[in-house]
Amino acid sequence: MDEVLAVSGLSAGYRGRAVVRGIDLSLRRGDIVGLLGANGSGKSTLIRAITGQIPLIGGSVTVGGVDLAAAPQRAKASFGLAIEPHELPAPLSGRQYIQLVASIRRCAPHDLPSGDLPGGDLLERLELGRWIDRPIAEYSLGTRSSRHFSAGRRC
Repeated sequence: MDEVLAVSGLSAGYRGRAVVRGIDLSLRRGDIVGLLGANGSGKSTLIRAITGQIPLIGGSVTVGGVDLAAAPQRAKASFGLAIEPHELPAPLSGRQYIQLVASIRRCAPHDLPSGDLPGGDLLERLELGRWIDRPIAEYSLGTRSSRHFSAGRRC
């Protein structure tokens, strides 16, 4: 199997202060990884660095053979990311949020998960069809979790 993620000597943090240091990680298609640690131990910082949400202080990240620093848009196009449910933009409807994520990722309209489009089965499986046009602020935590999962899928 081909390597889908390679992290080498990663150091990342905030305002020049490293929160995580010297991280090496290699994932192949089908691998599953869990990050365990105490609050404040750097789990979220590591994910933010690997996904290009914060700059690296050192090291490198390669996604699907593409260097994240050299070609960030191309690297980011090869993965889906489901953010924390509390970070979803509350005023947007579920449909607007999915459209926002899709536009950022440059997905074709027919790739969007929507009840009236191909891929709509995802909304049915997650029981989100009745919520799609309601503001995210009205969602329960479980519905928010399902919504960010549906938006995090690759197009």
